[in-house]
Amino acid sequence: MFQKPCSHPRSSDGRSDSGSAPREASAALGLLRLLLGAAIVLPLAVLAITARLSWDARLQEAWDRTARLNDLVYESVSKLFDAQLLAVEQVQELTEDLDDAAILARAPELHARLARMLVRLPQLRDLFVVGKDGRALVSGTVLPAPHDTDLNDRDYVRHFATGGRGLFVGAPGFRRVDGLPFFAVAIVRLHRGVSSGVIAASMRPEYFSEFFRHAAEAYGEAQDRTFSLRRGDGLPLVHVFSGGGPSAATTEAIEATLRADRTQEAGRMRLAGKDGAVRLATWRRLPNIDLVVFTTTSRHLVVRDWLDGLLPPLYVGVPSTLALIVITLLAMRRTRQAAMAQARASAEMARREQAEEAVRQGQKMEALGKLTGGVAHDFNNLLAIILGSAELALTRPPERLPRLLDNIIHAGQRAAALTRQLLSFSRSQNLAPRVLDLSVELPRMMALLRPSLRGDVEASLDVPPDVWPIAVDPGEFEIALLNVAVNARDAMPAGGRFAIIAENRGVEAGQLPMAPDLAGAFVAIALTDTGTGMPPEVRARAFEPFYTTKDVGRGTGLGLSQVYGFARQAGGAAVIDSAPNSGTRVTLYLPRTDLAPSPDPAPAQADWTGARLRRVLLVEDDPDVATMVTEMLGSMGWHVLPSGRGREALQHLLELQGQIDLVVSDVMMPDGMSGVELAQGVASAYPHLPVLLMSGYADARSPGTEGFPLLRKPFTRDQLAAAIRQAMRGDTPPA
Repeated sequence: MFQKPCSHPRSSDGRSDSGSAPREASAALGLLRLLLGAAIVLPLAVLAITARLSWDARLQEAWDRTARLNDLVYESVSKLFDAQLLAVEQVQELTEDLDDAAILARAPELHARLARMLVRLPQLRDLFVVGKDGRALVSGTVLPAPHDTDLNDRDYVRHFATGGRGLFVGAPGFRRVDGLPFFAVAIVRLHRGVSSGVIAASMRPEYFSEFFRHAAEAYGEAQDRTFSLRRGDGLPLVHVFSGGGPSAATTEAIEATLRADRTQEAGRMRLAGKDGAVRLATWRRLPNIDLVVFTTTSRHLVVRDWLDGLLPPLYVGVPSTLALIVITLLAMRRTRQAAMAQARASAEMARREQAEEAVRQGQKMEALGKLTGGVAHDFNNLLAIILGSAELALTRPPERLPRLLDNIIHAGQRAAALTRQLLSFSRSQNLAPRVLDLSVELPRMMALLRPSLRGDVEASLDVPPDVWPIAVDPGEFEIALLNVAVNARDAMPAGGRFAIIAENRGVEAGQLPMAPDLAGAFVAIALTDTGTGMPPEVRARAFEPFYTTKDVGRGTGLGLSQVYGFARQAGGAAVIDSAPNSGTRVTLYLPRTDLAPSPDPAPAQADWTGARLRRVLLVEDDPDVATMVTEMLGSMGWHVLPSGRGREALQHLLELQGQIDLVVSDVMMPDGMSGVELAQGVASAYPHLPVLLMSGYADARSPGTEGFPLLRKPFTRDQLAAAIRQAMRGDTPPA
């Protein structure tokens, strides 16, 4: 009979050990051959390895020595410029309340003050103030200042004249008064908060050149060390070079390195001089001014030190070489062990990532469960209102119909608002931003919010008249305020105060932890309540979708999610500050716009007045929607020709050439021809026939819909009439 095949023994890691003995013998033989070869090659190998290690050590020592010297120079230069910046700020304080005429009138007094400052700051050649017209008003060295000299061609004047801000370092040049070299460090002069010229300090390049020479001499081997002071973009301001200075290619490399990343604080690089000598350079940026300090060391010093230290290793004997081999083998063994440990760690990390992915998937399923438990509950309530009111309308007397129809309309509007909240959070809803004057809009919106608050909640509004305009979707803005107001009401079961405060505010990058990249001019709208507040764990999750602390059926967890999504879509942010028993403040940061506020859109008229155009081809695959739209169109005086497919609609157009005045089509169609393709075909075959598209999808404004008006479902009869007017006028909506 057959026997079971014998399996090979396996090692603990699962691999076969059947060939391990030959491999071990081969490895031992290879090691012996290696030792035999080492007896011949060893002296050369030792010399090469020692030379390489020695070179790396000498080179690193040279880098470290150059970096230490650069740090010493950096500290000294930083102190010099700190003193200079302080002087410029003092000049700003002296002239802040003076206009140009007042400065000219007090020129002798100001000249004396500036001159005393210059005595204490030998690195400065001059301190002077330039007026709004680009002419000098007062100087610390010349009295009177050369007011007839036009300085508008100077880069430091042009920088601030074109809207520049901050501290500007000018290119080196020569003074027009005495022809002496200088480079300027300047700030904008503010007169009562308004840009009114420039305050500049003329730096003496020769002061820094002499300073650099003294530093080199104090450190030794001055002829082999060079220094330079450069602007942040690499432009040289002061440089003390031996060997003819840097080559053109080196200068370009320096400028490219410094411009590549203006946030990099320090670095090092190799440079080539015009004489071909290689230098080791280290650099460091000054913290408060756009300047870089460079220090270099000639590489021939490294070569000399390396050659001096290379001879002793030649006298090292065989025992040292053998020890080096043993150490190398041990290092290889440890490296292999480390690699195996790394492989095990990688496998463990992969298993952990799989577990984390499973957790994330579970969280997604939990979110879907919350969606079906909250959103579906609210929609069922609204559907119950709609179905119940419609059923009652069939049996109640005519005088009861208006109230029942109002219930249906109100429930439909609430369902549409809930849908907008979902789409706003997903950031897929097409918004229609308008420029709003908050001093007008917020009082109007507060009047709409008051009915949502109970009578025991005191509401107040504080909007300054000079508040900046913003560009947002008014409907989404109103929903966001309403969501916060409703949350505030529910947090104050025994009554309290709810306030809305708007103010203009500048935001710097990193100022808002929840939106660290946000920066610029914003309108901060703070909505505060005196309710129960939130503990930290609730506050941290308040903006999460479907997260709610309310009872089941009382909230979907989408209210604050809509607020967050609205603020981010508007280019701003939403921030929550809250603590238990201390109330809650939700602040919306909405970006300022320079556009003028938009006028309120004129209300659409109920009836279509174009009496000559009465025949419409309606393309809608949903029979109920088609019936509803047909009734609306019929009430406007249109004769409706219905069609449920795009290809069928094209056939109707072919049969009734010239008898159709308008095509109204849904975007999504079932027979392979979408409403967009139908509209494009109509526009190609019948260029003068208007087309109106309808869609219930938030992202219906897709490629191909450009040039066609789009009506988003659900819509009212008035909105349909307005869209028809737009289509008949041939207005092209934005893409």
